[in-house]
Amino acid sequence: MKPILCDICTKETHKFYELKSFPVNIYQKNKNKFKKKKLKIFFCKFCNHISISKLKSEIILYKSYKKKNVSNKFNKLSKNDKKKNILEISKEKPIVQKGFKIDHKKIIKNDYLNITKKYNKIIINDCISNIYNIKKFFRKISDCLEQGGEIEILHHYGPGVIKNLNIDRVYFEHINNFSYKSLNFLINQYELTIKSFKLFENRNFFKAILIKKNLKFKNKILINKNFDLIKKSDIEKFINRINQITFKLKKDLGRITFKNKENNIYGYGASIGSVAIIKFLNLDKYINKLIDNFSELKFINLDKKIIKIEKKFHKNYDNLVIFNLAPRYKFLIKKKVFNNSDKKISYFELLPSYNLIKKMPKVFNK
Repeated sequence: MKPILCDICTKETHKFYELKSFPVNIYQKNKNKFKKKKLKIFFCKFCNHISISKLKSEIILYKSYKKKNVSNKFNKLSKNDKKKNILEISKEKPIVQKGFKIDHKKIIKNDYLNITKKYNKIIINDCISNIYNIKKFFRKISDCLEQGGEIEILHHYGPGVIKNLNIDRVYFEHINNFSYKSLNFLINQYELTIKSFKLFENRNFFKAILIKKNLKFKNKILINKNFDLIKKSDIEKFINRINQITFKLKKDLGRITFKNKENNIYGYGASIGSVAIIKFLNLDKYINKLIDNFSELKFINLDKKIIKIEKKFHKNYDNLVIFNLAPRYKFLIKKKVFNNSDKKISYFELLPSYNLIKKMPKVFNK
């Protein structure tokens, strides 16, 4: 069997985790069109890159993909940007901001290869991990960047997947998970250098500014090597923590369902990231329905069962068991659940650390 080589540095990668049956497209209700594959996670020791097994054709990922507007406080344009020729590359609808004219190219079907002019600002908006031919991509955008221009990248940070158990970002769309080291290694091949690199949201996301290489510019960025480095012990902890959470969850849920034979078991959060948590922690067999106040989806397909999505949290449910499937919105979801029900609730926070919170009806609390 041929070794899997890293897309960034071409060194041999090492598989450290595998999910035997992971949905390719959760939006398909027709079982004949629904596909599932083995999802494998690889780590490159040389450039610190984390990657996911590729599908034979990336087109099937987006056959029923629903575009949505993405607004992010980290990619707001400034007054100085008004004078610039700006290009946005994304898989979503483009940024809409008053007073700015922004050209837009998609990553789907390699639309970015059709860029015909130069820009002094290129925004790679929340899609850097979705690009199949990453070297061809950087070769193209480097050619399209004017001298003195900037490339702005906003996306999740690869080591966060391991160190922060950020598994809601692990699915077939996200085939490349960059560290500072792997990003720097890649862009240096295309006459680019990192001007700034910032981590935010508990070191799960990064914003990087790239510029053309210039002898006058010296990169003064110093990223602590220990921070950007993933060791063998980190990967062992990653696997052990998933196993421990799965064990505790099964044990606690067994007690709850034994005491109360009629339970409404829900997951809060309905997205491909929620599916990743469900699959990693073997929650498919427990969850009856999903709650998501913001999702436009009506269901998700997990192959063995199709789970319906409710748009509102119903406060009248009794013996309610809820799994938080959107760790980024932990405080918002907790507030939504506990402020809107007087009934008995068992609430599970799963990531990055396991926590079970029980709430009794008000009449019991007096």
